[in-house]
Amino acid sequence: MPIMRTTRTVEIDWPEFGGGSVPPRPTLAEFEARLEAVRAAMEHARLTHLVVYGDREHFANLAYLTGFDPRFEEALLVVRTEGAPLLIVGNECEGYLPISPLWAAGRLRHERFQSFSLLDQPRDQSRFLADIFQDEAIAPGSTVGCVGWKYFAESEDPAGVRALDLPAYIADTLRGLAGWEHVLNATDLLMHPGYGLRSTCSPADIAYLEYSGVLASEGVRRMLFGLRDGMTDHELAQCAGYNGEPLSCHMTLAVGDRPGLAGPGGVVIRRGDTLAFNVAYWGSNCCRAGWVAASARDLPPAAQDYVAAFAGPYFAAVAEWYDRLRIGAPGGELARLIAERLPHERFGIELNPGHLIHL
Repeated sequence: MPIMRTTRTVEIDWPEFGGGSVPPRPTLAEFEARLEAVRAAMEHARLTHLVVYGDREHFANLAYLTGFDPRFEEALLVVRTEGAPLLIVGNECEGYLPISPLWAAGRLRHERFQSFSLLDQPRDQSRFLADIFQDEAIAPGSTVGCVGWKYFAESEDPAGVRALDLPAYIADTLRGLAGWEHVLNATDLLMHPGYGLRSTCSPADIAYLEYSGVLASEGVRRMLFGLRDGMTDHELAQCAGYNGEPLSCHMTLAVGDRPGLAGPGGVVIRRGDTLAFNVAYWGSNCCRAGWVAASARDLPPAAQDYVAAFAGPYFAAVAEWYDRLRIGAPGGELARLIAERLPHERFGIELNPGHLIHL
């Protein structure tokens, strides 16, 4: 049975969590260890090649293995069972390659494939993708694992492990060289919650995630304290104090009837409006939603008991959720807790198990 609690509001000082300078990124040795680990996973899966796709939206697996995230363009990493991997990039990303410790140390080869570049850029001075793949020994007899950003069970797609989320022109080329049966979705090698390589964070990862989390939290704090009746949503967004670190998603800032995932649009914020916004850097996402109100008198009549009827039970449920969130806790147990404490028929909210935010 749900635990009944009495809710009351108290005024406290805002806690100071502090901050810090940008922590060091993973070292060359760490990236070399990640390549060794992915090759061990390839051997276990009996793959001869791993082809890792990245673009501006879906780059985290590529960046995890190389320290390189494509800007504006697409990119592909081809990993064989031995030898330096090959990173295939477009025109503009060729000058960005030194960002990768592996490339800077001569442990990563590259080739320019201009069709990865934007339209209207030069596209006539590179080889066909099939020729590049053939030189990497992708041929009949190869078994190629493809890493995009999702893998699929047969309950989602009847093709199962052969359902790919790479662009068709890349998937078709690989299948034409190795055979349809021998080109598989291997995204689980990095993304599976149990054995995926990215399910474990190194000390460098943890340090950056903490740094990023504080940046996002402090940005939201500045927005909350900077909120004023009559300001525009653009003015409120400026309160976040964006410092230039890469974002993991667009900032959302929805006022009134605007959809929750909308960004600022020049809307004037007034008391009584609903308001939702987020700040999200690589590895973090801090969100808040509610009404613009100084007291219950600013709320709609049906929501005057908002604290006692919604915010209080929600806070108590989330506090209990965090208390049970520990190593070994089954996900189903955490989901049931929220379903019991915040019944959907009353609260109308869903538990989001998470976004697997890393980059």
